Amino acid sequence: SSGGFLFIDELDKIDPEDTAAMHQALEQQIITISKANVRATLKAETAVLGAANPKYGRFDPYQSVASQINLPPTLINRFDLIFPIRDIPSREMDDKIASHLLKLHQKPEDLKSEIPIDILRKYIAYVRQNIHPKLTNEAINEIKKFYVELRNKPSSGNEEDVKPIPISARQLEALVRLSEASAKVRLSDKVTKE
Repeated sequence: SSGGFLFIDELDKIDPEDTAAMHQALEQQIITISKANVRATLKAETAVLGAANPKYGRFDPYQSVASQINLPPTLINRFDLIFPIRDIPSREMDDKIASHLLKLHQKPEDLKSEIPIDILRKYIAYVRQNIHPKLTNEAINEIKKFYVELRNKPSSGNEEDVKPIPISARQLEALVRLSEASAKVRLSDKVTKE
C-alpha cells in the first residue's frame, strides 16, 4: 500500500516478528523480504491507521493511557496521533447506538454519506497534487511552544512506574505534518497559527 493507506485492526495482538517488521516500515519506510533466495526491498511510504483494544478491555480513567496499551513504547512512539475511546455505559447513548445500528441492518440503503465518495476522491487527489503549504513564523512559534510544553509536562499521578508516553523530536515532525494537513484540508498555501 505504498503511497496509500494501511488499516490494521487488532494491533494489540501483533506477534513479535510482525512488530519488528512494523518498526522497519514505520521508521525507514521500507520493507525487506527474504524468501526462497529472493531478496527484495519494497517502499512502504504509507499512512497507517491502527485499532487496538486496551489491555483490560476498557480504559481505566485512573491510569495513564500508555500503561494500558499493549505495544512496546518504541512502536507507540511511531504513531502521530493516539485516540483512546472510552466506553462509558449510558442508557440514553446505548439506546441511540442500538437504534441506529438496527435501522441500518433493516434498511442498509439509508446509509448515505454527507459528501459523495467521487467528490471526496477528487478533492483528496486535488489537494495531494496542488496544495503544498509552507510554515509561517507564527505557526513555527506556536508549534515550538506546544512541543516544549508537552515534552516538559510533569507526569500526573504519584506512582513512579506510571509514566506518560515519551515525547521526542519524532512528535515535533508529527506536529508539522498535522499542521500541514490542516492547511491542506482548508486549501491553504500557508500553515497559520490557528
